[in-house]
Amino acid sequence: MKIILFLAVFLLMSVSILHANIREVSFYTPTVTSKAPVIDGKLDDECWKKAPIYDNTYEYFKPNPNAGKLKNSFQIVYNEHGMYLGIINYEKNPEKLRMNVKNRDNGATWLDDCAELFIDSDGQGVGHRKFTVSASGAFADIWRIDGAVVRHDWDSTGTIIKTGVHKDNWVIECFFPWEDLGKKARAGDIWMFCHIRYAWTSGNFI
Repeated sequence: MKIILFLAVFLLMSVSILHANIREVSFYTPTVTSKAPVIDGKLDDECWKKAPIYDNTYEYFKPNPNAGKLKNSFQIVYNEHGMYLGIINYEKNPEKLRMNVKNRDNGATWLDDCAELFIDSDGQGVGHRKFTVSASGAFADIWRIDGAVVRHDWDSTGTIIKTGVHKDNWVIECFFPWEDLGKKARAGDIWMFCHIRYAWTSGNFI
């Protein structure tokens, strides 16, 4: 039987904001793939050509967000081994991308042009795995168990992330084995997912 994995965008907020009335934003349905993509930061594999493209982008950290200022798109596919994520971050000036960080788990990764990827396999908006990915390809990972416990020393063991800079965008391509996400997705599961982009190429932080 095919596994159907539902992921919802969620906004990670303080406890006080979580008690506010938060509007449902989006639901996505990943598709199964019989052939895994090559993780090389290009998104030219057959599975990406067939997978739905989601390009709805919203303001971050607001209970009722408006449309975002940055154009992005992403796709999600999966198989028995794990989940694959492909993201396109559209950029008019890729030559101005900040790509200073080169090593893993560097606390300054967010000061590069980067993306933060939050994956909550319980779908509760309490705990998550967070991956901060620089345009250079360097990434940092943490595991938030709940509101009180965050494992900054946690390292994913099988995750593969590659990036690629192109003429009008930069790409993130990822493989997350189920073990790194806490459990294997089952039919009917609802997970939460959030892609947050940090852009510096305009000279200002967006």
